[in-house]
Amino acid sequence: MNRLLPSIMVLLVVLGITTLADSQGTAAGGGNKKTLKDLIVGKWEPESTKEAKGIKGIFIEFTKDNKMTMVVKFDEETAKLVGKPEFSKSGTYKILDNDIVETKIEEKGKEKLDKAKVVVTETSMIVSPLEGKNKGKEEKFKRVK
Repeated sequence: MNRLLPSIMVLLVVLGITTLADSQGTAAGGGNKKTLKDLIVGKWEPESTKEAKGIKGIFIEFTKDNKMTMVVKFDEETAKLVGKPEFSKSGTYKILDNDIVETKIEEKGKEKLDKAKVVVTETSMIVSPLEGKNKGKEEKFKRVK
């Protein structure tokens, strides 16, 4: 469909996190140190979707119970072509290290495990896959309020 959608699909599969803290070791916006697991929880969208022709919105949500879901909402024309207004994919994530997360998604009847490094703050997240064709390519996300 376009360059961004395959990239977002890969990001969903290969997600990891690094915490950016201020000079005193506290997360932005609070006095308590927030952990990697705390900062990832929530709903995220790409900072830019201008290259995503036919797509109205892309959202990735992480829950406290280590589940994740990606939803791609299509514009009216694309929805007619694909026969539905949106596409979603669910999986799980596991924090392996301070800056690495392993994700598991069922794809074509098989489990797919991947890893990535992500820098995350209260409001932004940068994902860098550690494997595959998008290895090292950064994608920027912002938190959905």
